[in-house]
Amino acid sequence: MEFAAVGLVLRVVPLAVNVLTSLYKYYGNVAEAPGQVLRLRQELGTVIAILNTLKDTLDCSPTGFKGSEKVLEEGLVQFEALLKEMEVRVQDHKARGFERLRWPFKEETNKEYLEKIERHKSSFILALTLENQYDSTRYAC
Repeated sequence: MEFAAVGLVLRVVPLAVNVLTSLYKYYGNVAEAPGQVLRLRQELGTVIAILNTLKDTLDCSPTGFKGSEKVLEEGLVQFEALLKEMEVRVQDHKARGFERLRWPFKEETNKEYLEKIERHKSSFILALTLENQYDSTRYAC
C-alpha cells in the first residue's frame, strides 16, 4: 500500500523543484520579488528535503508505512495541486512584456501560499516523525 505514497512523493518532488527553480529565476528579474520569493524558496526547499527523506524512509521500511496512509496520500495530492497552481503563475514564458517583470503573487496570495506550504510541511514532518518513532520503539524492545 505504501507504493501509492512513494509514487505521489516521486510526482510531487519534481514539481516542487520546478516551482523552486522558477522562483529563483524571478529573484533576479523582478524588483519586488526578493523579500517575498526568499521565504517561498526556503519553505519549498525544506519541503523537498522532507519529502525526499520521507520517500527514503518508506523505501527502507521493512514493514511498510505505519501511519494513516490515506491521510498522507490526501496531503500529497493536495500539495501537488497547490504546486501546479503556483507553477502556472510563475512560468515566465507565459508572461508578455512588462508582465514578466512583475511578481506573480499579490502580498495576500503570497501569504496564503506560505501558510498552505507550512501546513503541508507540518503534516509531512508528522508522518516522518511517527514513522521514525515507530521504528525506533520497535527496535528498542
